[in-house]
Amino acid sequence: MDKIKGGLYGVAVGDALGATLEFMDQQQIKQKYVQLRDIVGGGWLNLAPGEWTDDTEMTLAVAEGVLMDPYAPISHVGERFLEWLNTNPSDVGNTISAAHLEYLNLKDWHMAALRIHDKGMQTAGNGALMRNTPCCFYV
Repeated sequence: MDKIKGGLYGVAVGDALGATLEFMDQQQIKQKYVQLRDIVGGGWLNLAPGEWTDDTEMTLAVAEGVLMDPYAPISHVGERFLEWLNTNPSDVGNTISAAHLEYLNLKDWHMAALRIHDKGMQTAGNGALMRNTPCCFYV
């Protein structure tokens, strides 16, 4: 259980620290912060210190869905995604936005994902890596 908690805390803390620098290049970071070692908030989303992004919210949704049914979590994860989307989040990535629209038409997360893939909308953002963290604990 400690490893699971540590993994989820790592996602949230890393996200809260890294969100400040998101979309900045190395020169911009050096100019503004030199080194960033504290969670200060800000960034393009103007987050409060310690506030995390959509990546952590979706990671927690995956964790909750996997806890509900480790062997067939997709519908549960999808429900958590819908609940999160209904909170009117400050940022929603391109892929999840497109998948959400497909889901509303198809009512099937797997088919929505396939449709997104077939349209060539794989943006390969790092959020997918974070969202998969909970799955590592069930391997």
